[in-house]
Formats: sequence, structure tokens, C-alpha cells
Amino acid sequence: MIQIITATKGSFNNTLLHKSTNNIVDVSVCEHNTKPLPHVYNNAIEKFKNNTDWIVFVHDDVIIEAPEALERQLTSLGDVYDVVGCAGIREVKLASPALWHLMGDKTHYRGAVAHLLYDGKKYVTSFGPYPARVLLIDGVFMAVKTKVFDKVTFDEANPAGFHFYDLDFSMACHKAGFKIGVGDIAITHASPGLREVTQDWKNGDEWFLKKWSK
Repeated sequence: MIQIITATKGSFNNTLLHKSTNNIVDVSVCEHNTKPLPHVYNNAIEKFKNNTDWIVFVHDDVIIEAPEALERQLTSLGDVYDVVGCAGIREVKLASPALWHLMGDKTHYRGAVAHLLYDGKKYVTSFGPYPARVLLIDGVFMAVKTKVFDKVTFDEANPAGFHFYDLDFSMACHKAGFKIGVGDIAITHASPGLREVTQDWKNGDEWFLKKWSK
């Protein structure tokens, strides 16, 4: 069984995730959300961890291209990995700016994500071959076996409520001995990623590097 978790600033009915998953897979939504994602995600973990095999954290501006196949795909990938994403990197050198694709060589990128253009067309960013084991994954899509939560949850001390939760969670899972991978899960993301470097983001950058550069 799988349980999808998302948070949205407005109504879930207006999101791409709703349109692509409606009546196909179960999605738990935190609507009109203003709380930090680590808080939202930890609440969902407490609610669902004993009732499902996987909890999947997904941004609301994502189209899951084959939601009817998601459980089967995760079951197959779960033979190897404990945490599954769509894009990530195998090796990193921790440094500011702490973005996963800027902390390592492109030869260590893995996975693929499609992006939505303004005219409705799509293009795919192919980062590298997959399925593959990685160190860090992008938080746009993070599927986690519920056994992981016995040792690792999201760190609510993170001062950047909507940034670094994914990198921090990846690092914590790696340090706890869990296997992180990217797999053949087709998604389309409507966002290009980080739009601006805010003070909130800078605070998170400093916090993340101080925590893990020990």
C-alpha cells in the first residue's frame, strides 16, 4: 500500500497533482498550508506510518504520469531501495549554495524529470542513468518505506520551512544506513525550481551545512 502526502497554499482541487491522481491513488492533503513542510510531513508520518508500506511526499504542482502503476513501481524498486526519488546525485562536496545539483559533478547526476512549458508542451531533463543509488534526492518526489521512520523523520529545527528538508532527510537516511535511489517513475513538474535566494533560504543553507559538515 502507498499513501501520498502533499501540501498546498490553496485548494487541492486546483492543483496538477489532484488532476493526475483523482480517484486513482489516495492523497492526503494539507490545504491552505502555511506551516513548514517538516512539520506537515511529520504529522502525516505519525498518522499513516502504521497503515501503509510507503509514504510518498510530492509537490502539488506535479503530474504523476502513471499513478495506477506507482505502487507496482515502488514495490519493485523497494527490493533495492528504502527511499526513492526521481532525481538526485551520487556524490557531493558540501558547500554553499547547498543545492544538490551544484554540490557535485554532473557525471554523478541520476534520474529524469519532465517540465511543463507555458503552451502545455513538455521537455525532459535527463540527469543520468537510472535506476541508481544516490546520496541526495530532490524533494519534488520522495517515496519512503515506513520502516525508515523508526529511525529518521524530518528535522523541524530547519529554519527554512520549505527548503532543505529533502537534502537533510536524505543525509539522515544515508547516515542511518538506508539505501536511497532514483527510479523509473515518470513525473512532470510545473516549477523550474528555486526562483530566488531569500533570507529564509540563506538561513537554511547555513543550517544544513553546519549540521552535516562535521
